[in-house]
Amino acid sequence: MNNNLGLFYLILAIFALAIAVISLPTLLKDSLKKMKFSKS
Repeated sequence: MNNNLGLFYLILAIFALAIAVISLPTLLKDSLKKMKFSKS
């Protein structure tokens, strides 16, 4: 039972990491666009 809980948290951590890796480039692009708009 305890081993299954550890596996669940491991999968959850990998899933969160994957979401971060996917969402990070889009967040950076959005921030760059905002910077460009504020400069001009």
